[in-house]
Amino acid sequence: MAWLFYLIGDIHQPLYAIQLFSREYPKGDRGGGDFCVRVAQDHAALSLHRQWDGLITSSNNIGRLRNLATELQSRFTRSDL
Repeated sequence: MAWLFYLIGDIHQPLYAIQLFSREYPKGDRGGGDFCVRVAQDHAALSLHRQWDGLITSSNNIGRLRNLATELQSRFTRSDL
């Protein structure tokens, strides 16, 4: 059952369909696997891919996810991301 949930969650993983290619990542960022983010100053940096997977698999609180998304949208412009 856990494996089924993992596969269903991965279907919704947008990082499987894209990669960042830049000077820092000339061979790509492995779908967010090499690109790190920090959600707060007191939290450790995680790969973007791992952060996404953690949100999908560990939270059943949709309100918390919505609040986090709203906060991130207010702090960053599209061009910043």
